[in-house]
Amino acid sequence: MRPAGAPRGFTLLEMVLALTIVGLIVALVSAGFNLAGTAIGGGERAAEHNQRIRLAADIMMRQIKSAVIYPARDEDYEYPFFRGARRDLAFVTAAAQSGGGGLALVTYRVQGDPPQLVLAENPIFSRDTLGQQEEFDQPSGREAVLLEGFTDIYFDYLMSDGIDHEWFESWEGKEEEELPAAVRMVVEGLAGLGGGRWSQQIPLMVASFGEVQPDLDELELDPDF
Repeated sequence: MRPAGAPRGFTLLEMVLALTIVGLIVALVSAGFNLAGTAIGGGERAAEHNQRIRLAADIMMRQIKSAVIYPARDEDYEYPFFRGARRDLAFVTAAAQSGGGGLALVTYRVQGDPPQLVLAENPIFSRDTLGQQEEFDQPSGREAVLLEGFTDIYFDYLMSDGIDHEWFESWEGKEEEELPAAVRMVVEGLAGLGGGRWSQQIPLMVASFGEVQPDLDELELDPDF
């Protein structure tokens, strides 16, 4: 028998209940911290991915807008160089990323599995090399992965005479004898982007002012550049 006035201890049942409650509280707090950490990590990854998308879009917009009418030579025939396909394109830009800017032959192409959008720049080219198909298929020079984390990407090319407008899946400067009015890039399956789809229409400066493109023979360009 416990003496009168002696302090009352905890029973086994009370100890079990107390430990159970403490365990539940610890589990809830731990789950809350894990959820917060996951949300923060996911937000950081989404922010980093969106930043990469903005960077890629900014580079492409500057280079495509700065496309120049540079002549390629096919025997004795000259034509404005621009080759566009569904998943790659090549042209001469005045906004090179490397070498402090300036003229460069740039190629965008999708390669690998999972796919990556690769940018290649070559500041060394001439009218004769621009007319070679292998220059387009296997570009030399500096390369960098511009965008990844998507399932597919494709390009379209706008033909416009000021009245009628039509998008095409390919463009050959040799056949069209001019540059497209704009390039549209569509990216599918982008992780961390609502809907997973992103698109951008980029007008070419040479066509955006409504000016007639100059005759190639009147262009004062260094043929050996």
